[in-house]
Amino acid sequence: MPYTSGEAPMVGDSIRDKGGRLGSVTSASHGGIFTVSWHEGVVGADYKAAERFTLLSRLSERAEE
Repeated sequence: MPYTSGEAPMVGDSIRDKGGRLGSVTSASHGGIFTVSWHEGVVGADYKAAERFTLLSRLSERAEE
């Protein structure tokens, strides 16, 4: 399931949840399950519903800058 913007989760994505927490995707599978490391130091569980998150930036986009 994609983010609110339509992209599928990828390792290295910087994201924000609906509560405003910032995190990074640390693993992602082809089945749509991904893991988030929250910037506040909490490692999240596995998530499947990416529409709960907003993609802020993608690692490949940051590498091009």
